[in-house]
Amino acid sequence: MFGASFQDQQVHILWIVNGISTAFSLMGELFMMYTYFVLPSMRRFSMKLVMSLVVSDFIYSLSNVLTYFSDDIGTCVPEGALRTLGYTLSVVWAVIMLIISYKQIIHYNPNIESIYCSLLILSILVGMIPGAIVFYHQYTDHIMWMGNGLGFCSIEPILYALILVEGPIWFCFLVSIYVTYKIQSALKSKFESLKTKEYKQIYMYPLILAITWVPDAINRTTYFINGQPVFFLSILHVLFSRLGGFLNAIVYGKKNYSSLRTLYTRQSRNLSDPSQDITREIISIGNSVNDTTNECVRDSSKLML
Repeated sequence: MFGASFQDQQVHILWIVNGISTAFSLMGELFMMYTYFVLPSMRRFSMKLVMSLVVSDFIYSLSNVLTYFSDDIGTCVPEGALRTLGYTLSVVWAVIMLIISYKQIIHYNPNIESIYCSLLILSILVGMIPGAIVFYHQYTDHIMWMGNGLGFCSIEPILYALILVEGPIWFCFLVSIYVTYKIQSALKSKFESLKTKEYKQIYMYPLILAITWVPDAINRTTYFINGQPVFFLSILHVLFSRLGGFLNAIVYGKKNYSSLRTLYTRQSRNLSDPSQDITREIISIGNSVNDTTNECVRDSSKLML
């Protein structure tokens, strides 16, 4: 729904930037999710945290696809809902990943995976808060709503966007810098083991999220001060905020090169009966999803009791 604050030529440029960067991120996110479910070696707790962030980014990417189909306030609602949920979940999981990485490096807990479903439930509840606040006011007193002042569906007026969007983003950015420093200091003072190595490999993902959202923060702040968005800043905003999934995929590929190479080799051998290979992958994915679902159901039951 680009176009509320820009000329036609500028709108076309934003459409192109949004489409290309979102497409790259979607490919990166789908690649990461596919390899996680197909490769049993990837299903460690640290990578489960990474996949939670990837799914959050995927939700955000879907909202950027909906941008091309939202042309009024009514159709802006689902786009705004997905966008708000996606970025909030991303921030929550980024902070969780950083804190757990630091804790595991300092004092390794072999039973840490038992808290995952509690973290999942918490993240969903927290992720729904900004959207719930906006939609409540949109349909009651109308002091805030989902609008397209920035050229795509997001929280309006900009003051409330700064509170509900930039507040969490700046929090994530500051936490990322602080905890990254703490992790680097811990790695220098402690002997690195195979158990803690996996947590050393994941703290880059939250840092990428924080960095890619800096242009967003600058653009919204400028919009608040000047009363209208700046086209050049809007390009940077759209480009970097949409590229998070793609940059994560690059880090993911570099950190897990050996496992991904194994997958590529296995699939390139052209087995005599490819249907059996596909069946094994489907069963593997089903078992992984089923195990996680059962764990979460048990945790939910405990919380209700």
